Amino acid sequence: MTLGTIKNSGTATLAAGSPGVKGSIAVAYTSLLATDRVIVTISGVTTQTSTDVYTRDLTFEVVKVAGTGFTIYSNLKQNKSVTLDYVVVADFDTETKTADEDIEGDYVSFLILDGTSAAVGITKLGISEIGQRVQIFCSDSTNAVTVTCVAGTTFNGTHTIATFDAASDFIELFAVSATEFVVISNTSVVLS
Repeated sequence: MTLGTIKNSGTATLAAGSPGVKGSIAVAYTSLLATDRVIVTISGVTTQTSTDVYTRDLTFEVVKVAGTGFTIYSNLKQNKSVTLDYVVVADFDTETKTADEDIEGDYVSFLILDGTSAAVGITKLGISEIGQRVQIFCSDSTNAVTVTCVAGTTFNGTHTIATFDAASDFIELFAVSATEFVVISNTSVVLS
């Protein structure tokens, strides 16, 4: 399993179970995608004793609903309430782009741009969440290769276009706000 960007995290209290009924907690998260992973563990933030929680027998089931959130269920039907930590992680998908494409609304983590056969003009790169990390690599620049931000979003506060002039050009971005990517690493990518 390869994990991508941490999209969300938090603490939630799983309700106590009762005879015949599993304890549960629903967590609203509208940016949840079907491919995201939700990792759950017993919280280290809150003081809890193992006799209160029955940790040796406790496991969790997570039921995700893309665009809505997820529900965490305990497998025990007579457990006391327990505080949990959770993290939502994007599936680290590598996408190769070989032609012009509008990616508005896509959660992007790693793009490979291949200009071997045609120009690659990626438009409307946006920020899905603060803290999003994006890596973009150019494998071939025989034809023009560019990435343009969605309106209102910038690279380092002023630039909106990244031009890849050679194979192996690379840029790594980090979303510091809903409208700005900070450039963490740049290998020969021209920003304008």
